[in-house]
Amino acid sequence: MSADARALAVGDRVFIVGGVGPQDDPASSTVLVFDTHENRWSSIRELGPTYDTVAAGNAIVTAEAEPTTGQVLLQRVVDGTPLALPRPVTTSRPHALGLALLPESARLILTITDSELGTTSLLALDLASPGATWKGVSTAPAETFTSPVETESTFRGTLAVLSGDRLLSLTRSGLSVALPGRATRLSAALYKTWGYCGAQGASVWTGSAFLMWGGQSCSGGSAAETAQGLAIDVR
Repeated sequence: MSADARALAVGDRVFIVGGVGPQDDPASSTVLVFDTHENRWSSIRELGPTYDTVAAGNAIVTAEAEPTTGQVLLQRVVDGTPLALPRPVTTSRPHALGLALLPESARLILTITDSELGTTSLLALDLASPGATWKGVSTAPAETFTSPVETESTFRGTLAVLSGDRLLSLTRSGLSVALPGRATRLSAALYKTWGYCGAQGASVWTGSAFLMWGGQSCSGGSAAETAQGLAIDVR
């Protein structure tokens, strides 16, 4: 797996999700699990390439794409066992997606950007309610709000939750924020200002800033040639 994989700590386990597979697949279908108490590794085979993940209590939730149709699949992994979540209704293969958890309401947020329709849909699932289904929250033009994790490239941005259920998406074209019923692009061509493009790099949200490091430069160099990072404080 490459540097664009996600790592999450849940209890005594560390989950490593996504990244490029051994044959340079767009995303790996294997979740690696390290048990810090037992000091051993194990793996979980997902149904399709895994693009994003988020911690949800004592579990993680993964967003995958069905290999043939590209439809979004979601699973909740509890104690190493994957449990399927309801499928969101999508019309085509998403160009980008993102996952976030609203901690106060235990609602899972999924953003799906459809490049053919030119829109980004925000959906919510109540993880605390058995039998719950996905509910539409809002729809925004893709040029205004874009999901952070691209499914057809190695760019992996991050979806963060701010106060008031605001969502902040870090994408290759900049930052955008979504509120209930409204979305705004904060800045365009963000990385070119510093000569940083971030494909195959890593990104993390600290609670007040995005940190990014590694990956390709804007000139198309390999990840090994780039020793550069970027910090964006949004306070």
